[in-house]
Amino acid sequence: MYFLVQYDGVQWRWSLYGPGDDVFATSPPYDSQTDAHEAIRQVKNAAGGACTRLRKAPTRAGRWYWHLKSRNGKVLVRGEGYVQEADVDRVITLVALVDALTPTRTAAPVGVQAAPTVSRHVRDVDRAWEVAAGRAAARTASRLRIKVG
Repeated sequence: MYFLVQYDGVQWRWSLYGPGDDVFATSPPYDSQTDAHEAIRQVKNAAGGACTRLRKAPTRAGRWYWHLKSRNGKVLVRGEGYVQEADVDRVITLVALVDALTPTRTAAPVGVQAAPTVSRHVRDVDRAWEVAAGRAAARTASRLRIKVG
């Protein structure tokens, strides 16, 4: 599992990817990269072994959703639109495995050439982004997905 932070040209968002590169959660928009990373830190702190803060419920339309709350009761992340309860149970099990060691990657903006080793080293991805972010145009949309391994 890993978090991927992306910039859409206006706002920052993060997504939580699981096995098979399935997206399990996507954040609301943030005004800065720092805010997106802070939100991930909060999710990591709340999720690790936090089955008591992970909830699931059916919607009025008969679909299922889940959410993770912080210790103060604020919803940190939510997933919705699941047809079967078993799918929600699988996601909750995976989200409960998120911890401080879950990697966080930041996608480089479109058009920025990254070093060949970036796809294999998470720290290099973050470092490459920090350099590229200062040089890239603020309006550049990021859609690059980086896979390790």
